[in-house]
Amino acid sequence: MKARIYAMTWRVLHYVCCLPAGAMLGFLLVQLWRVTK
Repeated sequence: MKARIYAMTWRVLHYVCCLPAGAMLGFLLVQLWRVTK
């Protein structure tokens, strides 16, 4: 049970950390594409 809670917490933390990073990366790629177009 403890391992399950740990895995779930890690997954939530991973999601919270990766979502803004992914959004920022996508935003930067769009900006680059707009500049080079």
